[in-house]
Amino acid sequence: MKIKLERPTSYLIIGLLTLSSWSFPGYVWSAQYSHKEFSPRLFRALTRSKELENTVISPYGLSLAMGLAAFGARNKTARQLGRAQTWTLRPEAFSKLWVANRLWVQKEHHLLNSYMDGSDRNYDVRPWLVDFTKAPDFLRDRINGWVEERTNSKVKEFVEVDSFDSSMKMLLSSVIFFRGDWATPFDKAGTHEDIFTVFPGTRLKANFMKTTGTFKHKKLNDFQILELPYTEKDLVMDILLPDSAQGLSSIEEALSRNGVESLLSEMTPLEVNVLLPKFEMSVTEDITEGLKSMGIEDAFTPELADFSGMTGKRDLYLSKMYHKAVIAVSEEGTTASTSANFVLRKPASVSAAASFYADHPFTFLIWNKATKVVLFLGHVAKPNGQPMDENGKQ
Repeated sequence: MKIKLERPTSYLIIGLLTLSSWSFPGYVWSAQYSHKEFSPRLFRALTRSKELENTVISPYGLSLAMGLAAFGARNKTARQLGRAQTWTLRPEAFSKLWVANRLWVQKEHHLLNSYMDGSDRNYDVRPWLVDFTKAPDFLRDRINGWVEERTNSKVKEFVEVDSFDSSMKMLLSSVIFFRGDWATPFDKAGTHEDIFTVFPGTRLKANFMKTTGTFKHKKLNDFQILELPYTEKDLVMDILLPDSAQGLSSIEEALSRNGVESLLSEMTPLEVNVLLPKFEMSVTEDITEGLKSMGIEDAFTPELADFSGMTGKRDLYLSKMYHKAVIAVSEEGTTASTSANFVLRKPASVSAAASFYADHPFTFLIWNKATKVVLFLGHVAKPNGQPMDENGKQ
């Protein structure tokens, strides 16, 4: 897949959910996790072995995609998929969020009118009939053109030809584009090169932004939290920074155990010196096994899947779910310059109650505090930068 990114603050594109044919009886089961627990637990399941890799997901985007599938599921399959459908908030709640969801259905496969009408009413999408067995170039152009139209040209070339398989019966494409502007922008003149410690003994040179201001802040036993508001009402980025470069695991375990709202409650406005790296990441992964580990198993099992709400038959199951996310965070329109003789430094001394120097791996989330919708959840292990040798040279 290719992504074309305009001027960044934050950007996401999430990917492909494919369904194939089968038929077999199923069973009934109850949910194990509440909706509030699902997103951080799924994130932890995906990141447990990836603490040295940049990672990002969109809980909101995933909930829309999974919700569209869950709408056509029944019995135990529906209850399992329903765990991911955390929010019913419509995209119009965000003024700078563009959403494009659609089901692409093999032309011989009949969908019930009740499913098509309901998905249109609840998810603003009606299935399109396509032929996965022929003309992949035409199909690619058709999907990409529709995505580009729905996102006002913000997202282009969403899929490539090799994304398709002739055995596919149904494909779900879900695209979200978001751009947020800081309520308190970083001063472009303050951007400089500094050291980011990936873990003890491994360092990178990275471009850092800096500012001093009053931000909501919270200090816990082994990490601190800083909240950076966007101009969009109630929309914020919360950054969870461990005290050490090896503290991501404990933060994300705490997030998984306690949930977003509990961990981010009772924050206090404080004058803070802030040092934050600019970062971009593009992450593509098959999240099928992560979903299975959360108990969403029947949907991916031919003998157990029940999507009879789509077709009236037990003839579908999910083969894979792929998630692609791209995010960039910076001060608007800045291209940082570097100098071979630049002195690496922290922000200039300013009278402040706290210092928040994100010069080692940290976790972040972008969410609406009023609606509780989490747009992004991720961690930065390696911002864009050059590795340094043991003498501090590139």
